Amino acid sequence: MPLKLGLTGMDQSTRARLESTFAEANALAGNGWQLVTDDEASHVIVDMDSMYGPMSWLRLHADGKQVIGLTVAPRTQADYHLPQPADAGILASVLRQIAPVEPHPAGRTPAPEAGDQLPEERTAPPDEEQAAPGVFGSIPPATEELGDPAEPGSTAVGQVMPAAPTVDPATPAATR
Repeated sequence: MPLKLGLTGMDQSTRARLESTFAEANALAGNGWQLVTDDEASHVIVDMDSMYGPMSWLRLHADGKQVIGLTVAPRTQADYHLPQPADAGILASVLRQIAPVEPHPAGRTPAPEAGDQLPEERTAPPDEEQAAPGVFGSIPPATEELGDPAEPGSTAVGQVMPAAPTVDPATPAATR
């Protein structure tokens, strides 16, 4: 469902320029917008530098609409700032600021991002991965420090603990 954008509080030449710029800006922003009257719109561009702009802002603000202030000033009291003169790139930037997620075709979801995975689904970076034991080119597991090498019976980094005795499955359990 596209977001609805309206235009008000401006002279006819400014309105005509924004209407002609809107199609290109909407395409740059992902085609998620529809140009409608300011009564139908959820977001309305108001020329804050015109004589009727501030009055339009008051009315729209009271109606709960999101106002995009078109002005040459570096800031505005409106919800969003559209620098004047606005071209398609500048308008598209403001539209993307309001609705940063581009719509996806019906029935399709976006590809998951790395942050969308559960911790157990994440894979370690290649330098931390280890191949399965016995596989050609496998990396032996890291040796942990188990104690002080000066103490009898302790194992330090780099030392290998004796292997557990192996059991031959053909040997009867009574002789094991």
